[in-house]
Amino acid sequence: MLRRFSVNFALFSMFLDGLSVIFSLWLAAFFRPALNKIDWIEPIPSQVIIPLILYILFPVIWAFIFSALSIYDGRKFLRAMDEFAILSLAMLISSVSAAGVLYFSYRDVSRALFVVFIVLAYLIFLVWRILVRIYFRTQKISPSKARHILVVGAGTLGQRIKIQLLKSEMPDFTFAGFVDENSESSVDTAPLLGRADEIREVLKRYEITDVVIALPHSAYYQMSDIVQKMEDLPVQVWVALGF
Repeated sequence: MLRRFSVNFALFSMFLDGLSVIFSLWLAAFFRPALNKIDWIEPIPSQVIIPLILYILFPVIWAFIFSALSIYDGRKFLRAMDEFAILSLAMLISSVSAAGVLYFSYRDVSRALFVVFIVLAYLIFLVWRILVRIYFRTQKISPSKARHILVVGAGTLGQRIKIQLLKSEMPDFTFAGFVDENSESSVDTAPLLGRADEIREVLKRYEITDVVIALPHSAYYQMSDIVQKMEDLPVQVWVALGF
């Protein structure tokens, strides 16, 4: 089973994008003769032959540019709109690059065919990503797979981390609360689960799986002590930098 934020899923996405490029190129060549009926498009013979090298070169171009723009880094684009925006930009850059390759090599490839190919590829990229997002949203996360996040430090940086976690809308992540030196809870720091020196008890009581250390620079000297308290517990530790 593929997990959304795994290396396997990133490789699967790259493979699927490559197939999408190949299929779109073949489909554009298949439908190109039908465009002869349009007055402002130059008629071509009924059979369109795409050079085989383009079926290799185009997927490589798309994979390289998509990877350079971190399209396959699922955690970087948690919101659908962010992913689709960067996908549109990557598609534009890839299209210009592919057009440049055609200009310096196979200039006899129909421009109308190329435009149809770009439109088809973009639609396929969008559709399969939308379907994948729908699939993962409909999957029920079992308690054993759910991840509960504790933030160490309820100051400005900790509040920013809390807001980011709540806005991410990831179904398998839950913001559990804070631990801080100040044990008195308030509206801004709620839920405050305990003091930083009680972190071991908090981790066990609330079944915490991930800890984000969000301490100000003035409290960095506490970090090693906090980490030592957790080193024998099955939790992942993250450090949020305040710059």
